Amino acid sequence: MTYTAPPRRAASNGRYERDADGHPTSASLDKGDPTPERGDPLIGRTADGSEAGVIAAFLVDMSLHLAIGATVWHLAPGPTAVGFGLLAWLSASFLHRVVVQRFTRTTIGKCSFGLRLRHPDGTYPTTWRLIVQWFQSGWSCFDIFGGLN
Repeated sequence: MTYTAPPRRAASNGRYERDADGHPTSASLDKGDPTPERGDPLIGRTADGSEAGVIAAFLVDMSLHLAIGATVWHLAPGPTAVGFGLLAWLSASFLHRVVVQRFTRTTIGKCSFGLRLRHPDGTYPTTWRLIVQWFQSGWSCFDIFGGLN
């Protein structure tokens, strides 16, 4: 009788392989193996490669973040309510798009349309890459509004 767990996805996931007993071991990349570049864009795709629903998923996620911020703004007392609302909006956005997405590989909006965030080679982003993307997307909002002269 064996107590090894069956492989969950595949024998190799890019960084670890399962040995004959089913235990994960570190995988060494051959020189011919593709490695993701840091500049690769992250793409929201379904399992079959479709990118349909990306804009709608973004709108669902942004609406959720704004609703949390507006609720805190409404419930917070005094003149600091706007500050608490902005802090709640940014915190909800960061937690949802970095922490939740790191563990579940999707957000509520992306899940609604069957999307997951991936590099073009199919690997999932690291926590650091999600943090960088969160700051880049926040900065791009200022670029959009700054260009409207």
